[in-house]
Amino acid sequence: MDKRVLVVAVVFGTLASALTYMFLEGLGGLPGGIVVVLFPGMIFAIIAGGNVHVFSTGVTAFGNFAFYFAMAYLADAIRRRFSA
Repeated sequence: MDKRVLVVAVVFGTLASALTYMFLEGLGGLPGGIVVVLFPGMIFAIIAGGNVHVFSTGVTAFGNFAFYFAMAYLADAIRRRFSA
């Protein structure tokens, strides 16, 4: 495993978590395009909390971190496989 890939994946996941807190806690409202970015974490929070109407921002941020970390890692794995 390349350390550079891990760093990029962590940074990408952290940015997704920061967006989650910024738009769910800080601004109070969600612009239309941001909902698409936060959707994976929101689904995770709804499943973890068991309630569609009330879900935790922290769980949403963790779900977004995990999803976008995995997507960045997977994208690099695919890139390495086809470039070799």
